[in-house]
Amino acid sequence: MTELIQNIWLIPIYPLIAFAIIVLGRWSKILPQKSGAALVVGSTFLGLVHTLLFLSAWGPHYEPISVSAPWLHAGSLTLSMGYYIDAAGMLMLLIVTSVSLLIQIYTHGYMYHDPGYSRFYAYLALFNFSMLSLVLSSNLFQMYVFWEMVGVSSYLLIGFWFTRPSAAAAATKAFLMNRIGDFGLLTGILVLLYFTWNWWPGPVLSFTDMSGAAQVALHAAGPVGFTIMALLIFMGPVAKSAQIPLHTWLPDAMEGPTPISALIHAATMVAAGVFLIARMYPVFTISPVAMTVIAWVGGITAFVAATIAITQVDIKKALAYSTMSQLGYMVMAMGIGAYAAGLFHLMTHAFFKAMLFLCSGSVIHGCHDEQDMRKMGGLWKHMPITAATYLVGTIAITGVLPFSGFWSKDEIIGASISQPLLFAIGVVTAGLTAFYMFRTYFMTFHGEYRGHSHPHESPKVMWIPLVALAIPSALIGFALSGQLGLPSFEHFVHYGVSLVENGPNFAVMGLSMSFAIGGYVLAWLMYGSPKLISPERLKTTFSPLYELLWNKWYFDNAYFWIAKNVYLPFAALSAWFDRTIIDGIVGLTASTVNASGGALRTLQNGRVQSYLMIFFGAILTLAIVLMWIV
Repeated sequence: MTELIQNIWLIPIYPLIAFAIIVLGRWSKILPQKSGAALVVGSTFLGLVHTLLFLSAWGPHYEPISVSAPWLHAGSLTLSMGYYIDAAGMLMLLIVTSVSLLIQIYTHGYMYHDPGYSRFYAYLALFNFSMLSLVLSSNLFQMYVFWEMVGVSSYLLIGFWFTRPSAAAAATKAFLMNRIGDFGLLTGILVLLYFTWNWWPGPVLSFTDMSGAAQVALHAAGPVGFTIMALLIFMGPVAKSAQIPLHTWLPDAMEGPTPISALIHAATMVAAGVFLIARMYPVFTISPVAMTVIAWVGGITAFVAATIAITQVDIKKALAYSTMSQLGYMVMAMGIGAYAAGLFHLMTHAFFKAMLFLCSGSVIHGCHDEQDMRKMGGLWKHMPITAATYLVGTIAITGVLPFSGFWSKDEIIGASISQPLLFAIGVVTAGLTAFYMFRTYFMTFHGEYRGHSHPHESPKVMWIPLVALAIPSALIGFALSGQLGLPSFEHFVHYGVSLVENGPNFAVMGLSMSFAIGGYVLAWLMYGSPKLISPERLKTTFSPLYELLWNKWYFDNAYFWIAKNVYLPFAALSAWFDRTIIDGIVGLTASTVNASGGALRTLQNGRVQSYLMIFFGAILTLAIVLMWIV
């Protein structure tokens, strides 16, 4: 036990070593072209084994463990580095290592013929190092460092095919949008540090002392100042977890290779925002206004993203908006105090959404890079394993008993029953989720094939991870629901007194599942075998509504308008002011000095006659002035 505790910091080091070997090996040209996969997969497998061994030795009480060492001294301020592991951190370690392992195995088949194969695996290793280090961070400062490293890694992965203008633009958009959220996060961290500078009994910004620090900051800043600080910190998760209004980067990020969509946009990176909320829960919970804002941002995001998803024809973008909607559920759960339910859904979603993205990659691979669902159809007979696993993921995310989404997402809806509007949003969104997910399923796998290529099933190295992910997608929610006599998820992961401590509300879950079944029936009527309802006729009948959803509620249009009509004119004005006024003042100063110097040079000519003339001229002028004054 002691050795495992002391060496848990090695878990993120394994992928860092793999990254270094790939980079140095490829630079020195001594590493074989396809060896990157074995190094990265091996490092992640080693991390997973280490995590499981630590978990087995950590019980039965699962007390938090924190180890820190001084890292930087700046006057009276000492910043520390270390690791902090609790139930939420262990949950994230298991998710990141297990899901990443399967995605990396899948990647070998998906990217095998890509010329950037080794570079891609190097980026995967760097991302794993950053994400695992973020999870193990012992304090908010350390977490912010790796938070930014995750952002850099995601930028590299999204823009992996950088020769494509769309991929380069998507990477830039993700980077800039996240910088907005990170600016707020950093400002909030500095404000918290300002009010608690001399209070910390242990390492500064340590998560073990965050509850006491929150009380000190509340007393020092007052309720209004404290709420502003909390909302600034919340800006980080808003951007990272693609919540409204900093959400528009996530669908565009689908320009990256599909394994990246599964890794950073379903299972790990976007979940980092929810994880930060969990880490800073002692701060948020003592600000009712902040909690209300968090809940409503999550609820609105869940609904808006679901409405956009029903119009998407690109299979990856439909899943991207689905991810955004499910993250909205998690954020809403954290805002209403359902801490365990939010993290429970984070876990179940990581498995079934990673599987759904990998299934979409299998479809794209089998259809020769086709992503438009209008050019698919009938793929069940060509890709039966992909179709079956996609169906499992669709049922799981829909929230149908006994699949995992039923036990996690509907637990969030049950916790929101005390807030009728949020409860209504949760239930309606559940119906929308069933509709848009079964719409993707029917358009892709049912009916007749509408494409022009010859689709085929993916190789074993790609479909084996799909089957492996299908098992937890179907069963893990039920296994941790407390219905089998086993400890429930909340037994391990909780914060204070949970809103759902008395078990699931089956009446609420039944209502939610009814809406889900309604969404399925509508999708079947429109896109299934009967096709009794014409989608084209509905588009025409509800044209204004369809245009609103097709244009993604005009968020991108609004941002482009602001950039074109506000930011760029302001930038042009600033450039003119810099060139004309600032440079003009500098130029005038230089010209004045130059002219003065020239005049003085004419006087200092070395001729005695000139000096005598100036001398007598000055005396004469002085005499005239004195005579005039007197």
